[in-house]
Amino acid sequence: MNPGNLVAMSWRQRLLGLLSLLAVFAVVAAACGDDDDDDSGDVATEEEAPADDDEATADEGEDGADGSATELGYERQEGGDLILAATEQSSFDPHFSSFATDIGYERMLWRGLYSLDAENNVVFADNGIAAGDPEVSEDGMTYTVTLNEGLLWSDGDDLTAEDYVAGILRTCNPVNAGEYSYLLVDYFPVAGCNEFYTADPATADLQALQDAVGVRAVDPLTIEFTLAQPKGNFPIALTLWLTFPVPTHLERFASQTPDAPAEWGTDPGQLVYNGPYVLTDYATGDSIRMEPNPNWPGAVQPTLDSITFLFIDDLAVAANAYRTGEIQATVANQVELSVLESEFPDELISVNVPRTTALQFQLDPELSGNEVLTIPEVRLALARATDRETLNEVVFQGSNEPTTSWIPESDSGRPKDQYEDIIGFDPEAARELLAEAGFPDGEGFPGITLILVDDASNRALGEFLQQQWAEILGIELELEIVDSQTRQDRFTNETFELSIGGWQHDYPDPENWILGLFGTNDSNNNTNCADEQIDALIAEAVFNDNNEERLDQYRQIEDRIIEIACGYAPIYHNNRYYLINSDLVGFVEFLNGGQDGSLPGDWFAEAWGIRA
Repeated sequence: MNPGNLVAMSWRQRLLGLLSLLAVFAVVAAACGDDDDDDSGDVATEEEAPADDDEATADEGEDGADGSATELGYERQEGGDLILAATEQSSFDPHFSSFATDIGYERMLWRGLYSLDAENNVVFADNGIAAGDPEVSEDGMTYTVTLNEGLLWSDGDDLTAEDYVAGILRTCNPVNAGEYSYLLVDYFPVAGCNEFYTADPATADLQALQDAVGVRAVDPLTIEFTLAQPKGNFPIALTLWLTFPVPTHLERFASQTPDAPAEWGTDPGQLVYNGPYVLTDYATGDSIRMEPNPNWPGAVQPTLDSITFLFIDDLAVAANAYRTGEIQATVANQVELSVLESEFPDELISVNVPRTTALQFQLDPELSGNEVLTIPEVRLALARATDRETLNEVVFQGSNEPTTSWIPESDSGRPKDQYEDIIGFDPEAARELLAEAGFPDGEGFPGITLILVDDASNRALGEFLQQQWAEILGIELELEIVDSQTRQDRFTNETFELSIGGWQHDYPDPENWILGLFGTNDSNNNTNCADEQIDALIAEAVFNDNNEERLDQYRQIEDRIIEIACGYAPIYHNNRYYLINSDLVGFVEFLNGGQDGSLPGDWFAEAWGIRA
């Protein structure tokens, strides 16, 4: 099947007739799934997934001796076109993005100096960009990275140290206002980044501040980073999208100034890439298409001819498209999970991901238009009136892990029911808290609005909360159902009252669950949590080189977040389910939840292919 034709004619038009034929079946499937209590069945786990471990293709790299781990353990055929279901990105700008969907695409198109492998180790050879590990000065303040020779952008122009310098400067730029800038400002602190990022663009000398940022191209192959404070795990930052390079040889980027950084854009004709794929077509609201980058220097080279992503928010629609062969992989629809287990016993894959989903409260009434969520007792009442176990069974067929903890046990060492006595399900305690807030039995409560992405499981989740909070608390919950991009934009712009969302770690450390999210005015603090105790503990922990003390400080921060439901009240840790055609390889084999954006293994998409 030619994905080019799919892009030319909307996939929605092609599916319209098909879905009308399947409508009766879809209703039956959803009903059967809701009635099934089995949360395990025959779903293949990451460990159980089949893989041919005895062979690797000749062009797929050596095993680990040079800082990589690229022996794939399977053979791929040359060529082939994949068509996958996904959601639309909010941005293609890696120096701005914070959503997992955006980052998943961006990792396919651009790469940093280093990578995190499947075990979250920093490696250099998989990308083929850095020539080795960074050299670190004796005082830990300077990191020097050397590039391999002969690196090229997808258009054939030289990829140089200056391009990586420009990426750092763009992330630190206050006009660009990147949502992950806080990492380089405060927590992997590049010297001068804080002063640049926090400057007032209307009055500051932005050029002088940019010139003072501690990153420079010593020569075309050498980059020097100067830190404001020693940070032993600084190379992790150089694996993340916010440090991806900028194509400074293009006029639209070369002509940028500190007060007007070039707009990254989404037009494939205006962008070039240094990752394993290039963007060849983008139809807003419909699809994107990628093809291999002929100048990708990585140890693993793409074997596919193309990948097309169809934007499908409703996972019931995606499941039907998978049934008919319109797509070859998708996130599974958890509302009909038991049906999918029976229908695709060898193609339904599950994995526990380091992600927490929570109630998200907007604490700034000027943004939400509703002051009621500024009252901690109200937030705690909503949390205590939420029966996580029943929600998981009724809405998600037992497929997730109900929790009262923000940081998963894999990263914190503490159990998922750590805060059961504070926010666990307790109707009587919930009513008492609401009465303390001034709304006994819901009397005088103004009502709140929950914004949700339009799919079957989210609608079921919203209706569950509506009914439960009405019965227990006597309050009204209004549901606002929107498309995924609108929900992302509203959350980013902080114009919501209540949302459902969460966090998936970028790297496995408790700090990644706290830094940038809960400090007052942090750039990813979209709920506007502001608490002096949290701020003080963050300041103590972030550069503490006593690891035992540091970890205890992050535990204390989590305690405080939960005690006052500071923007978040955890509901469940996620188990993610995918439908993946058995002819595909590179998805299950690199199914590392901590790095995946939207689809399994999308942090290492160059390893995707069709089984030989």
